[in-house]
Amino acid sequence: MKMTKIGWLLGIVCLVMASVAGPAARADGPAQQATVTIQSPEQVPGSVLPAGTYTFRKTGAQSGWVIVQVYSKDGSALVTTILAYPNAKVASNGQNFVVYPANGSGSIPVMEGIVFTGDSTVEQFAYPKAAADQIGAANHIRIPTTGTDDAYPSALPDAASSWSAPVTSGSDPDAAMIARDTPNNAPNNAPNNAPSNEMMRQEKLPQTASPLPMIALIGLFSVAGIVILRKMRRGSAS
Repeated sequence: MKMTKIGWLLGIVCLVMASVAGPAARADGPAQQATVTIQSPEQVPGSVLPAGTYTFRKTGAQSGWVIVQVYSKDGSALVTTILAYPNAKVASNGQNFVVYPANGSGSIPVMEGIVFTGDSTVEQFAYPKAAADQIGAANHIRIPTTGTDDAYPSALPDAASSWSAPVTSGSDPDAAMIARDTPNNAPNNAPNNAPSNEMMRQEKLPQTASPLPMIALIGLFSVAGIVILRKMRRGSAS
């Protein structure tokens, strides 16, 4: 009777281990993250982050966008979900996040993008249409936009063609300083700081680790649990 109970216990433990390892396998895929500490409030699409430490996680990709979720420092609370565009033309200058030189219509600094740990490309945030037009005009560049009033719309537009309204440098003497990454001969009907089509075709999201070992471990736990439970059931029946 004692051995039977031990067998049942081992079978249940194996199945529990398989269920626990499943989410871990998904988390060890291509997802990346970055820890950011801000000293004063910063705007992100649709939200203002108070001063503090946050964890930015890349959780997937769709329609050319990178889906980014912002969590509290310990990762226990989801703050917001936003879209980002991998833009190699935006310089990070060694920082893990980038802020626009001009704030648009507000007084709170506007976060332009994030650099995830182990990567070098800035993931440039997509702002709702009205905010994107204001921020882009203030900085004399075009920036990614969701094209709606939402920071994370239910229907995602195509990232490659979703940019703020065209801007002109006008007679602003500071335009040359602010308009970084903006070529002088760029047409006004195309995103000035958007990667070329060739760059978009070549760019791929980085892979951190293969999920195959974890998948194999899940399968091993599952098979072991089922085999042990079946043997215990046959032993009980006889």
